[in-house]
This record gives sequence, structure tokens and C-alpha cells, in this order.
Amino acid sequence: MRFTRLRFALVAMLTSGLLTFTVPASPRPHRASSFEVRRSRHHGGTAVHLLATQHSDRRLGAPDKFGSASARPVTNQRRKKEAMTKATTQGTEKQTIRPEDVAAINAAAVKGGKGAALTPPPAEGTAIEVFEYEGDEGGGFEQQSMADRKLPMLVILQSNSPQVAESKGKMWAGMIYNTVTKEAFEEIEFVAAITDHCVLQFIPRDDGGGFRGRHAPNSKIVLDAIAKNDGKSIGKIPLPMPPDPKTQKPQPTNELVETFEVYAITYDKAGDVTGFGVIPFSSTKIKAYRGWNTQLSMFAPKLIGKQLKIGDVPLFAHRVKMTAVSDTNAKGTFMIPVLTPAAGGDDLIPSMIKKTDPRYQAAKKLRDDVRKGFAKAAYETMSQDEGPDPEAGVPF
Repeated sequence: MRFTRLRFALVAMLTSGLLTFTVPASPRPHRASSFEVRRSRHHGGTAVHLLATQHSDRRLGAPDKFGSASARPVTNQRRKKEAMTKATTQGTEKQTIRPEDVAAINAAAVKGGKGAALTPPPAEGTAIEVFEYEGDEGGGFEQQSMADRKLPMLVILQSNSPQVAESKGKMWAGMIYNTVTKEAFEEIEFVAAITDHCVLQFIPRDDGGGFRGRHAPNSKIVLDAIAKNDGKSIGKIPLPMPPDPKTQKPQPTNELVETFEVYAITYDKAGDVTGFGVIPFSSTKIKAYRGWNTQLSMFAPKLIGKQLKIGDVPLFAHRVKMTAVSDTNAKGTFMIPVLTPAAGGDDLIPSMIKKTDPRYQAAKKLRDDVRKGFAKAAYETMSQDEGPDPEAGVPF
């Protein structure tokens, strides 16, 4: 009974695929088998290997080293001596169970159809080649909302953007860069959900750069900074900072940058939603934003014989394409955005989408999440360009 239980326990352990069976390199007659368990490295983790060693004890009637049969009892002293001799003269050969051995092992271990069948262990180093998750799409994310995520910034790279230099030719000025996924595109198509007007605070590039806060345009900190800047609100607005409260060391003057934001969903050529993002328009980019936004906000088309009024068409009924072109002013040459109807041309009607379109619904949902405070932009992923500032304070 005890051996039967042990046998089924061993079969269960072998079934897990984490066990290997070791037999002596030179089988010798024995009276009984004993087992020991040891740990070893297997597939990068810790696996349990079952070692079967056979006693060197002679069976009754087996010839001894003098050639005569003996039935002497096996004492502890004798076992110890023989074990020491075996350790120095006879090693064991580790044999991993191969798939072709499975049938034979099953036949021997699961005699009479009882017990569990043995599953071949996976081959070491075998990678998953087929990913099949049908029926589990989105699993684990069911309870999440925009409050669980941060929206990447979709920014236009400049010639002095660090990403351009670090990419070794894979990215260049004018590409649209996703600050979270680190991807860059020559153009994107999006459906705007909602816009916002704010003032972003940065540490100057020469002092290390970095995002430090977001303020409402009419907040006290912004109005005071504009007043100290002779009433000028264009470009960089200096923001003196108090000394460090712990060390009392002086802190660098920060910069305030007026920014218009477009919260949007992006989609691919097939029309499938691919993500969300925030497109910031600062300094010289503001002109492109205002021209595009004015066109959409004043849009009053005649559809199916019905004349619509200004404001009847929501912002998220438009598909928009964004690219970039170079522009030059007294401060240098830089890239600015170009916003056009996704279907091409100047007419907005061919680029409109219906209320039932998934892109319309996704953008509308994003609008609601922004208004509720769920959707947050990943401002901390923004970094200011190094070197000369061709855009008078624009962080990208």
C-alpha cells in the first residue's frame, strides 16, 4: 500500500513537467530503491529533480567479491561504507525524460489504466509563437476608466529636439512624437474631443528644464507674472521663484508659456481608434490652432436640404489630419503644425462622421472624462529642447 501511494505521488509530480528521472549509469543488482529530492536550476527557475539511486546491497544469493554466495544482513556501517565507495567509483547519469519516453513511462507507471497520464515537459528555450486570446479581449481592464490612465502629449519635433539626435536618423524635425509610447509619425489623423486654454510652467533649459505646473490663464500667479512682464503675455513669461525653504538657496526663475490644448482620439487608416492624446499649441503654433478652430466653430453646412446653424455641428464630428511644415522668423527656422480635413481639400463635409461612428463616440466619451476630471495629460513626460530657443518659449 505504501509503495502504491508513493508511485501515484511520483506520477503526479512527473505530470507537472518539472521532474526529471535519474538512473544509475551502471545498474547493479539491488534489494530495494531509495529516493532523494534535490533542487537545481531548470528553465531559469528552481525545479525539483527526483533522483533514484539503487543500493549496492547484494540480494540474497548474489555472489560476493570472493565469488561465493552470501546472505549476510546489511548493517548501517556496511551501508555507509558502500555509499562512500559508490560516491568515488560510480556516478549517476542524469537523464531528462524525452517526449518519446512518455509512452513507455505511462505504461509502466499507470498500470491497468489507473493514475494520471504523463505530459511531456516543455522543451527548454521554446518561445510562444502563437498568441490566441479570443474570448479574453480586454480582460483585467474591465473596471478601469480614463482615471487609470494618462494622456500622452502629441508634439512636433524640432531640429534641436533630443529625440531627433538620439534616434540616429530614425526621427527628424517635423515628426509628431508620442511622449508616452515614444513613437513618431509623419502625420496623424484624429477626432478632437474638447479644447482647453492654460498656462504651463517650466524650468528654463539652461537650468535643467522640466515641467513644473499648469495654471488657469486668469489665475493670480499668471496675472501677477504678466503684470511684472510689462503686461506682455506672449512667449516666455518670467516667474521669479522664492529660495528653497530647506536650504535657502536661490532658485532659478521659471517660465510661463501660454498653451492651447486639443484633447483628441487618434485612429488608423482602417478607421479604428488607436489611442488618446493631448496636442499642445504654444507660441508660433497658436496661429495654426486658432485658424483651424475658427473654421470648425463657424461651420454651418447645408446637409440633406437642411441648413444648419453655427454651433450645430459638434467638434467631434470632424476628422482631422495633422502634419508639419517649416517656418522662419527672426529667431530662426522651426516646424509648425498644419491642420486640414482628413478627406483632403478645404471642404469639411467629406471629413465629417456620424453619431454612430465609433470614433465619434470615443471622442465624445473623452470629452465627458475631461470635464469630469478623469482624463489627465502626462505633462511630466514633456521635456524642453536644449540649445537655442527658436520658438520663444515653446517647450517642443
